[in-house]
Amino acid sequence: MNERLTLSLVTSAFLVLLFCQPQTLNSLQELSYGTVCVGLAASMGLTVKFSASKLGLKKPSEQAAMLDEFIGGLLVRRSRFRTFTRICLWNILVSFVIAAAGFLTMGALPIVWAFLGLGLFSPDINIFKRYLHSWLETVAVVLSASLGIWGGQNLNLVLMNLSMIPPTIIILILGLHVFAAVMETSKMYAR
Repeated sequence: MNERLTLSLVTSAFLVLLFCQPQTLNSLQELSYGTVCVGLAASMGLTVKFSASKLGLKKPSEQAAMLDEFIGGLLVRRSRFRTFTRICLWNILVSFVIAAAGFLTMGALPIVWAFLGLGLFSPDINIFKRYLHSWLETVAVVLSASLGIWGGQNLNLVLMNLSMIPPTIIILILGLHVFAAVMETSKMYAR
């Protein structure tokens, strides 16, 4: 119940940010090409994953689950605040690496990452049903990948004028990660 309330508050805040700030809508329109590319790459990865599972290959899903368990063990601490801080910083670091790699590779690496991370090695759909914070994390990472693709395509303009990087998108990505970390930490300590 608490997790659903937090998710609805985040959704409401996103809608308020979207409709009250015309700059946000323009920023999202600039990132639309990158978002479509990320969606197509993730769809292709999911197609390969489902085709492989029909052929009896389950190795990629098992390896992804093992990696998630390993990283989770590194992030969880006795203190709620430390766990929250570690989860939040980890998620922000992943988004930063994806966006920065997009800037450096002219937008190619976020597409490869979407194929692998959101497609081939994606978590089971039941994860999204059980843990609502996964939706927020995924949206934040898709926005980061889209920002990386946009930045890679406009690198020459961005290098001349760093203020071209849409600050509202960065604030939105950070906010989504903070709310996801709050939801994930509260879910962990509710048990």
